[in-house]
Amino acid sequence: MTRMKERFKSRQTMAEKGCHAHDNPVNNLHKTKKQFLYYSYKYKLLVCVVAKTGASTWKSHLLAMKGISSNGINVHSGYWEKKIKAKSILGKSGMSSMLPKASKVLTVRHPLDRLVSAYRDKFNGGKPTSGGLGKARDISFADFLKQVVINHWSGGVNAHWSKMYGTCSPCHISYDYIMKTESYSEDLAYIVKKLGIKEVDASYRRHGLGKPSTESTLSSDNPPLRASTLHYYKNIHIRVLDNLEKIYHIDMDMFGFEFPSDMMNAINKYRAKNK
Repeated sequence: MTRMKERFKSRQTMAEKGCHAHDNPVNNLHKTKKQFLYYSYKYKLLVCVVAKTGASTWKSHLLAMKGISSNGINVHSGYWEKKIKAKSILGKSGMSSMLPKASKVLTVRHPLDRLVSAYRDKFNGGKPTSGGLGKARDISFADFLKQVVINHWSGGVNAHWSKMYGTCSPCHISYDYIMKTESYSEDLAYIVKKLGIKEVDASYRRHGLGKPSTESTLSSDNPPLRASTLHYYKNIHIRVLDNLEKIYHIDMDMFGFEFPSDMMNAINKYRAKNK
């Protein structure tokens, strides 16, 4: 338990240093409270849910804490979200008084891995699908990344690949536990035991439609990116990689992630050449 306590303290300290290094970057705290915070009244637990970082799993767990089984339901539907959304449960005034008292949790994920997950989920990994969205989904990963970059710089960012610090406002909300999908099961097991949560199986993962997840539940705190993830970036243009590093640089700093060394070396050479 001491090791886990130190892990969460280290992550908390790193986030604080990142906030200081980047002058407490301004983001929309009101939007964080309104859209991304979920609450368990029973355990006084506040969770900032970030898309593609175990969001479906967290919503299933929060419903379970209310005695609701998530089997066969869409946990992202408005009906079920209303039962666990902090703003619905607490209201504006209740939110303000609760924030200092609640145990606050945030889950993060390596931005490069998160982008691959978003692509595979939202665009079927580039494979054509039946129905009206077929043509729209038949795009390459390279084209998807170009669109991510264009959307970012034009201000039209999708929640599934938006910056994590912008979603959860860690420079304005002090999270007690910063979990990582790379060590999800181990992190959650510690929190469940610490808070005495009886309804949660820390080994359980699910996708948005209730399917069991095959994503990694490694216990290593910061494992290298998997070969299956890196494969997607093999032939991506250096200009796109350069933009991705700029877009997710603060997330990387705050949450202890790094670009692979060979990728970062190539980016630095590209920047030196194009000064």
